[in-house]
Amino acid sequence: MNKVLWMLALIGPVLGFSLYGQTNWEAYLESHAEPWPKENPTAEWGPRWAEHRFVLLGESTHGTSEFYEMRATLTRHLMENGSHRFVVVEGDWEGLKKANAYVRGESEYASAEEVLLKLDRWPRWMWANREFATLLEWMREANQNRPEEKWFGVYGMDIYSWPGSFDALRDWLKDNDPNYLSTFDRQMRALVRYRDNWPRYSHAAWAMATRGPETVPTAMAGLKDRIRAAELSKREETYFLIRARSVIAAERHLREARLNNAESWNARARHMKRTVEQLSELLPEELGIIVWAHNTHIGDARATPMGEHGMVNIGSLMREKKGTENVFLLGQTTGSGTFLGARTWEGEREIFAHKPPHRHSLEGHLATSFEEPMVIPFAEALERGDELPVIGHRAIGVVYQVDAPQQHYVPSQLPQRYDTLLFFPETTALHPLHERE
Repeated sequence: MNKVLWMLALIGPVLGFSLYGQTNWEAYLESHAEPWPKENPTAEWGPRWAEHRFVLLGESTHGTSEFYEMRATLTRHLMENGSHRFVVVEGDWEGLKKANAYVRGESEYASAEEVLLKLDRWPRWMWANREFATLLEWMREANQNRPEEKWFGVYGMDIYSWPGSFDALRDWLKDNDPNYLSTFDRQMRALVRYRDNWPRYSHAAWAMATRGPETVPTAMAGLKDRIRAAELSKREETYFLIRARSVIAAERHLREARLNNAESWNARARHMKRTVEQLSELLPEELGIIVWAHNTHIGDARATPMGEHGMVNIGSLMREKKGTENVFLLGQTTGSGTFLGARTWEGEREIFAHKPPHRHSLEGHLATSFEEPMVIPFAEALERGDELPVIGHRAIGVVYQVDAPQQHYVPSQLPQRYDTLLFFPETTALHPLHERE
């Protein structure tokens, strides 16, 4: 697959800004960083975060075990505490739909690992790993002791399973309104013909100019009207509407990849935000949602060069829509260790070792100052109006630029980007379920 289409999966290498400069970060970290408790860390910090309806949990790499385990620990705490009901991850709707059926006891699969081994889109290891499977098993067991209306749920908010969503929508239409099917198929033809070759659609949409792309929103608008008019449960209707929006967002994401990289990224980001919103509408107002995604998605885009380039993310969108009092953004990062990744898009999975962080980056300051996990809250800095300089902050997606590790940093105004940051001096790679990828 042409990597150009997916260059925005990791922000750091795309922006190409100068990252470094002498800062006074050492003084700030010395006075504000606190040791992360080794025993029962959620007892102190969990209640502070539970006050927010939307808790977004980040990671500086996709392939790090400690990041997944920490998010699972915080997720269990928030669910057990009774404040949050769903977890929504940076994964595909269709693939995670099977995981949700499993935790609800509505699946034919015997284990979470069996469910996750069925994931078929690269990189499978991002969700088909031991750490995530352990959380799903806990959710399933917890649900067995709860009434159905209080079951925990897990969902995907990404757009890349749009062909499966399209198939499900078309099947529903075939069974419920076959008279609209020929019109629907005609309007969807331009996109569907490239369902197995997305880069070609990007080129084709560019060539079609103004006449082609608008047929997809038109087709989905007609379908959504029919879904809303049908006698579906609130949950069923929501699921179908999310699927319809994922197809619209995927088409825009692919179309704009050739014309406008910011809009390509934004189509995906807006879909993520709207998916979380729609799922929250299935819950009572006092119950919240936990989001798992990369730091480049959950850290406020306006505090990085993304904002200067007209880019948004779920962190900035949720803060704007829901208010900072209802949204908590937690970043995670590391100083050294290993992680899973690949050298190219759809490349073979490898275990990489972190290069030593640049000495003037955030990770450089943290690594030289602390030998134990630390938590760095930023609320006090914002309240006092501290002018902390922009600093380079590590960001590694599923593709790792082995020969250019300096590209894996994003210039960040950290007090504006996160509410709190967790730092691990050394971390280890995820434990994938598939033998090879």
